[in-house]
Amino acid sequence: METTNPHEGIEYIEAEAIDCVVSAYELPDMDGIEFLDTVRETYPELPFVLFAGDGSAATARNAFLAGATDYLQKEALRDTSTSLSDRIMDAIDRGDRTGRRSQRSHERDHRTALFDNSPDPIIEIEFDGETPIITDVNAAFEETFGFDTADTVGQPVREVVVPEAEGAEHERLKRQVFERNSVETDVRRETTRGIREFHLRVMPIDIGDVSDGAYAWYTDITERTERERVLGELHDVTRKFARASSSEEIATLAVEAGRDILKLPYTHFYKLTDNGQKLTPMAATPEMDDRFGDLPSFDRGDGLLWKARAAGTIQRYDDVQAEDDLASNLPIRGAIIAPVGDFGVLGSASPVPAEFNAFDRELASILITQMEAALEAVQRRESLRVHEQELERQNERLDEFASVVAHDLRNPLNVATGRVELVQAESDSDHLDVIDRALDRMDALIDQTLTLAQSGQVIGETESVDLSTLSEQCWRNVETTDATLRTENAPVIDADPERLQHLFENLYRNAIEHGSDDVTVRVMRL
Repeated sequence: METTNPHEGIEYIEAEAIDCVVSAYELPDMDGIEFLDTVRETYPELPFVLFAGDGSAATARNAFLAGATDYLQKEALRDTSTSLSDRIMDAIDRGDRTGRRSQRSHERDHRTALFDNSPDPIIEIEFDGETPIITDVNAAFEETFGFDTADTVGQPVREVVVPEAEGAEHERLKRQVFERNSVETDVRRETTRGIREFHLRVMPIDIGDVSDGAYAWYTDITERTERERVLGELHDVTRKFARASSSEEIATLAVEAGRDILKLPYTHFYKLTDNGQKLTPMAATPEMDDRFGDLPSFDRGDGLLWKARAAGTIQRYDDVQAEDDLASNLPIRGAIIAPVGDFGVLGSASPVPAEFNAFDRELASILITQMEAALEAVQRRESLRVHEQELERQNERLDEFASVVAHDLRNPLNVATGRVELVQAESDSDHLDVIDRALDRMDALIDQTLTLAQSGQVIGETESVDLSTLSEQCWRNVETTDATLRTENAPVIDADPERLQHLFENLYRNAIEHGSDDVTVRVMRL
């Protein structure tokens, strides 16, 4: 692109990717130095050749001070074998080298700032053959691992921070880094606080075609890993709660969780007894038993356990002796005490002061909530079991009663049936047939009642029943005196004939007993 207008030149530079600017000294509205200043404000690394007509030493000096890549005079160019294109290509090459140096310097400064200010331990390494050697460490590394920079620089990484047990893992990671690969993994390292878990990130330092070694960045994840482990243990306890078959089993699981998850060895569960007037020990850790022996019961209002129940929330003490006079004579310091619904109180304590945090409180809250839910489930199952046992006893009594009643009813019924048969042999009367049908009906009712009482099921299956026929049959089985039965367009219905017959006979008796002797009973479709 070629133009005599410097403003158009700026617009073109902004719009297009160009390799070099060649400018005359004399331009409309400004000179070449002013044009160079304008370009350098936005593009400090862009190759710029000032191609002057007559020029002077002062002009050349000002051009280079303003940041020109090269300065040429037309007259001087004619006296050499070097062409303008050669000088332009040389300027582009020098500009590239300058840009790369600037990029490396900028990125190195950026890395240095991160290296120095990071709260995470960082080491800078270079390879001596295939052995990673420490070339620098930051202040966080010195504090975490307990080494001075002078003691670590020049040492193999493995000899400084890698535990013996992690040697094989280190060799695998070393190979990846040597091959210029980035690495992210979790590792264990020896620190001033013992073995800690870290998330390790190793990042090769490459700028263009220059390799500057690698950074190994350690982020301590010990607390996070521990939280995940503890939550996993608590989840296992919750599953065991769900499978527990008794309150005693749940209480034992809870005190073990208080010891193992909350790290409080003196853990115990007191259940409410005497209609809520007393707390009685139900389960305790072996450490609790060894230290305190047989645990006492506490009447309402007596001690820290009742204080927690009165508060209705989890009570947390970093040092219970410093915070509560009730514990001044007890060999406990750190403690978490929590009411468990209407069931009792779970207490966990330590012989030394504690520093409970929000996570500890969350763990205790989850444990208490799950324990209460498990106790409620066991209570429901126990209530259901007791109810089922009571129903079984009632059914047994009903079965026994039905058998006795059936036996007691059949004795006089058999006598009556025998007498009717004797009378029928001696005389012929319509009344005897009615009596015989009534006795047969009574015998059937006894069988049905006994079967119903013993099995608890309705007798028979439904079928189509003509109410006109059934109602007249039932009428003949009842003492009707002067009462009258009228059936008027009675329908056919689906019913159990035996049960329906029993119903009609009862209705007839009620109508005659509670009405007049000459009552009229109608069976009809409404």
